[in-house]
Amino acid sequence: MNIVPELKKSAKHVSEIAWGLLGANMGDALNIFFMSVFATLLLDKPYLLALIPSLAALRGSIATSMASRVTTSLYLGQLRPRVKEILYRESARTTVLGLSSSIYAGIIVGLIAGYSIFTTASAAGFSALLALLVLLPVTGLLAVAGFRLGLNPDNYMAPLLTVLGDITTVPALVIVSYFIGVNRGVDTFLALLLVYATLTVTIALAYTNRNHRRVIVEGLLALLLVGLIESVTGGFFAGYSTLLAAIGVLHMVPSLMEDIGASISIYASRASTILHIEGFEESLKKTPRIIAETYLGSIPAMITLATIGYLALGLAGLQATYTFILKTTFLLWTTMLLALSLIVLVLIWSSQRIGLDPDNIVIPLITSLVDMTTIPWLVIIYSIMLA
Repeated sequence: MNIVPELKKSAKHVSEIAWGLLGANMGDALNIFFMSVFATLLLDKPYLLALIPSLAALRGSIATSMASRVTTSLYLGQLRPRVKEILYRESARTTVLGLSSSIYAGIIVGLIAGYSIFTTASAAGFSALLALLVLLPVTGLLAVAGFRLGLNPDNYMAPLLTVLGDITTVPALVIVSYFIGVNRGVDTFLALLLVYATLTVTIALAYTNRNHRRVIVEGLLALLLVGLIESVTGGFFAGYSTLLAAIGVLHMVPSLMEDIGASISIYASRASTILHIEGFEESLKKTPRIIAETYLGSIPAMITLATIGYLALGLAGLQATYTFILKTTFLLWTTMLLALSLIVLVLIWSSQRIGLDPDNIVIPLITSLVDMTTIPWLVIIYSIMLA
């Protein structure tokens, strides 16, 4: 076997991953800025703070799942690289998934955290609609542009879309917060209107084609579990907010969740594509190489994210050294990528064995696991570094 072409191929993957994550870092800068600027408002309306992990994870999961489906279809020749065709194919079902899962997450967060479920469901649902107005066209545009340029969308779509989902979460929630939470009657009406709209569109899609139904059913199963898991993450975020502020990483937490989730989603998306084209054995065989390429491609993003977080400390009113921020970022990212990539492999194999499409299941589940474990693992790493 000639090793030179393989090394060139790996270098191309690493380069695409690195540029994708660096593009996501630009989103991190905006996200960290939003978290800092709106910190007072978020603390004044704690239900917004509790909703952030759930909604950010759902939006990133929905967008990356859509991207994974589109990439697989492009490579199999089932879909032409045209934005209009992608939007026509994906808009309805992606909107149903985004809207229904967000309402569900709002209800769960309200029940667990003790807020009005009408307020949380309304905030979650309407902010989801605002975010989808951005996410849907951008997802189609990125997939088509990269594919036409000869790039592998699996390498860069996940980081860009997960961070874009994160960026749209806080501004959308802030906008919606000015229109809800004032009058219980208004909140109730809005929540019932959202539920009605979701059920209507879902029923309509149920009478379309089998592929639509499969995407919606499998996607909802995963997203409902994500919403449940992320409600726990919201509890962690609120419960550990004082400690995270003392550590100096409070404003970085959503970006850390999204970037690490993006790295693992890159592996999941590539492994799933190989599974569809070449089978599970080949996907398993290429796992070490994909993990190595993903990690190497992630290193520039780790350094950049740590730098952005350090530079924003003053704006957020926090204190920490650059060395501490950098070490924390590297330790958290490295250990989670290695551990959770193994779980991805198990999820891909399991979903295939029971007849489910990994494109619809794996990324939402693994990104929710990233979010749920990020804050506790940050606390553990902090304790180890102080020991």
